[in-house]
Amino acid sequence: MPDTISVENRPSKDTDIRPDSANCSRAGNTSPDPSGDSSAETTPSDTSMPHRILRNTLSLTGANFGCAALSFVATAWLARVLTAEGFGIIGFAQAILTYFMLLTNLGFAHYGVREDARAPEKTELFVNNIVTMRVMAAA
Repeated sequence: MPDTISVENRPSKDTDIRPDSANCSRAGNTSPDPSGDSSAETTPSDTSMPHRILRNTLSLTGANFGCAALSFVATAWLARVLTAEGFGIIGFAQAILTYFMLLTNLGFAHYGVREDARAPEKTELFVNNIVTMRVMAAA
C-alpha cells in the first residue's frame, strides 16, 4: 500500500514530503514526535470528523432545500404575474439557455474538483485555466 497523508497532517508547500521524513505520517497511524520523545505521540483527531461530515451534509442539504423553495416561489409568482403566453416565452428561453450552458461547461467542474484533489497547491492555476476556457467557450 502506498504511503498516504491524512488531511489533518497535510504538509505545507515548503515541507519536505519524502516518505522517510519525520513530518509525514500514514493516515490513521501514530508517529513519534520528531524531537525523539517517543512518549508524545500525535494522532489525527478522529472524533471531530463525524461531526464535520454531519455539519457539512446538513449545510448542503439545507442550501439545496432553500434553493428549491426559492425557485418554487419565484416560479409561482411569475406564473401569476405573467400571462400564459409570457410564461411560455420564459420557459422556451430557459430551454435554449440550458443548451448553451451545456456547451460552456464542458465538464470543467468535474475536472477542477479532480485536479484540485490531486494537487491542492495548484488550485489557483486550475481556477485560472478553467475560467479562461469557459470564457473562451462562451464567446
